[in-house]
Amino acid sequence: TQRTYTLIGECDLNDARYISPLEKGGYGLTGQWIDEFHHTLHAYITGEQDGYYADFGTFEHIMKAFTNTYVYDGVYSDHRKRVFGNSALDHSYYQFVVFSQNHDQVGNRMTADRLTSNVSFKTLKLLAGVVLLSPSVPMLFMGEEYGETQPFQYFVSHTDPNLVEAVRQGRSREFAYFQREGLQVPDPQSETTFHDSTLSWNMDDEKSSALFRFYQALIRLRKTLPALASFDRKTVQVSSPQKDIIIVSRAVATTADPALYCVFNVGEEDITLSPFTEESLQKRIDSSEPEWQGPGSESPKDVTPSSLIPIRARSVVLYEIADTNSSS
Repeated sequence: TQRTYTLIGECDLNDARYISPLEKGGYGLTGQWIDEFHHTLHAYITGEQDGYYADFGTFEHIMKAFTNTYVYDGVYSDHRKRVFGNSALDHSYYQFVVFSQNHDQVGNRMTADRLTSNVSFKTLKLLAGVVLLSPSVPMLFMGEEYGETQPFQYFVSHTDPNLVEAVRQGRSREFAYFQREGLQVPDPQSETTFHDSTLSWNMDDEKSSALFRFYQALIRLRKTLPALASFDRKTVQVSSPQKDIIIVSRAVATTADPALYCVFNVGEEDITLSPFTEESLQKRIDSSEPEWQGPGSESPKDVTPSSLIPIRARSVVLYEIADTNSSS
């Protein structure tokens, strides 16, 4: 057709064959969604262990999602009752789309509730940082950028009564893992289900406005800092000096030397880090700052090789090597 197509597989099979080139026996897709990135974050942050979340929930799962992309890469899955997946390490981060919410992961919940209804405001900012500062391709779910609270339920408008009833029963069976006492699957044929799922676009309160601006700031950094533009696995190093702390160092494509450090505290306690680099650092963004409706940062703006670095619970801090020539 003389046209270039970008094909992204909405596929959870953890099989790199789908994104491998045709000449190597693959299907040649440009990329694929990585549900496991979502699952690791969701299970650890919320503590949910129902259904497919039973395979996740540890800090080690989050680390592996950053380093190996596929968490189940040829290891046994309790949920699937079999060895599952293969390695993604021969593929650039560019081929993997990551997210903390999407239409499936919200819509395929008992009440189609968003993370806004289940986690703290500081956690919403942390997850924004984890997704937008990840080395993979970030995807945002409509409304998450300002903390939308409306659910996103599955709705239909069928005219065949038999089809309507089949859909109702099918949805109920699909959610069998997630059903709890007193909760029912919203009627997909009900007009109320549709209207309840409409975006409010409410950004008037201080937290919604701050969250929206925080997303904007993260996107701006991703677009302007050269190290955040590299998808090469050789330019990304992931470490954890202590539990609940993930440090993702990023280098520009032309060198292996780190240009910046993304520090994530995914735990519920403030943590003080010992020095983790011999370079002097400058802070670029901190989700706990009052500017983002945070409690106030304790992390120093300027870091020397001997500095201790306090990191607030459920927060993200981005440090840049002090002498780099990145855009502001």
